[in-house]
Amino acid sequence: MRKGLQRAAIVVTLAILAWWLLPKIAPLLGAGLDLGGAAVKVLLVVLALCALWLVGAMLWDSSKYLYRRYIIPCRRARRINRIRDRRNWQEAASRSNSVH
Repeated sequence: MRKGLQRAAIVVTLAILAWWLLPKIAPLLGAGLDLGGAAVKVLLVVLALCALWLVGAMLWDSSKYLYRRYIIPCRRARRINRIRDRRNWQEAASRSNSVH
């Protein structure tokens, strides 16, 4: 049931998008061109959109990889150093209090 609902939502969204974009795309296709030229232009637009989606997906995945590989260890090291520095300062403060 859920899969069918998702597919229906996708089809409806694509239909609304086509209805909205068709008047904007029609001048780009050209009135004097034959059907083959218009089909090629539409195919190129679809391929460009697919390539744009693919580039976005690759950037999203690479950003997650870079975050896991570099940012998390750096944050962990800073946290460990902050804890260590706090402990060292407390030890130094306790030693200076015992001297006087």
